[in-house]
Amino acid sequence: MKELEFIGFCGVDCSACPDFLNSKCPGCRQSIGLNDEECMAAQCCMDRGILICGQCKDYPCEDMKDFFEESDGHREARKRIDVIMDILRFKPGDIVQHFKRETLSPEDRARNVYLYEIVGTAVHSETREDLMVYRALYGDRRTYVRPLYMFVGKVDRDKYPDIKQEYRFELVETEGNDE
Repeated sequence: MKELEFIGFCGVDCSACPDFLNSKCPGCRQSIGLNDEECMAAQCCMDRGILICGQCKDYPCEDMKDFFEESDGHREARKRIDVIMDILRFKPGDIVQHFKRETLSPEDRARNVYLYEIVGTAVHSETREDLMVYRALYGDRRTYVRPLYMFVGKVDRDKYPDIKQEYRFELVETEGNDE
């Protein structure tokens, strides 16, 4: 999955857009407040405090249904939203594990090393970057933030070829994580 910073609020892959590639448009996540004509989907998401249209209780609204039918690229955007929504399944209170937990000794696993509790999402006040906020369940129990695209990103197979976990952080099946 591409980094969320290049995925529009509507699910369009900005990095595949000719205007983006020719530096005519920085992408909607980078251009909020810069353009007089902001995207309806971007403005709606900003007003509702959500990261992508799929998080809206009205999704897909009539405007977005029309948008998704306009072209193959827009139909792909709807599919991309479905994938992103699967990744954004984490809720405050969920317990997740970092992929490096696989490499730990039984003693470290028993101390909850590389286990974290989801606090929620946030937006960087200056850059508008989407962030995940999470707290360690070991050691000093510090609270961390990480760019959301990194948090939900896949494990780098070139760097970590022996890791079985697909994503950097994955949900740990516990009673507290039941739907």
